[in-house]
Amino acid sequence: MEKKKKSYKNLLIVESPAKAKT
Repeated sequence: MEKKKKSYKNLLIVESPAKAKT
């Protein structure tokens, strides 16, 4: 569960800047 949570957070961090750039 901990790993999945980290993966989800990482996804948000990666998608956040990508969406802002768009």
